[in-house]
Amino acid sequence: ELTRLQDEANVNADKQRDIVWYLHEQIKEKDEELRRLRAEVEEAKRRREESEFEARDRVDRMETQHQQEVARLQAKLAKVQERFEAIDKFTKDKYTLEHQLAYYKEAWEREKLEHSQNVNELERRNVAEKNRLKKEMLRKVKETK
Repeated sequence: ELTRLQDEANVNADKQRDIVWYLHEQIKEKDEELRRLRAEVEEAKRRREESEFEARDRVDRMETQHQQEVARLQAKLAKVQERFEAIDKFTKDKYTLEHQLAYYKEAWEREKLEHSQNVNELERRNVAEKNRLKKEMLRKVKETK
């Protein structure tokens, strides 16, 4: 019976060695899988950080471009506003000058008419005076005869 117990103990020892070997193999596989998963996690972290960096870089470039575009448009708007103000001033000045021109044309026409009337009056007086002088001269010529 001792042999049987020894045989049984040997079988159990073999089974235990097999179990220990199997468990060691499982541990090796799990360690390898753990290393692989850790490497994948590290790679994923690296890719995420790289993506975040690229995204931040894109956002920074877009913000810079946006700021440049805003500055360009503000400068353009300032020029347009300046031009609008110049055109508005020109329009107001033109309106004022047109009204002044119309006023002076009317005044000139009135003065021209008044001058023409004065010249006609002077010519009429001149003709009347010449006629009076002519009559007087004829009268004196008749008297002297």
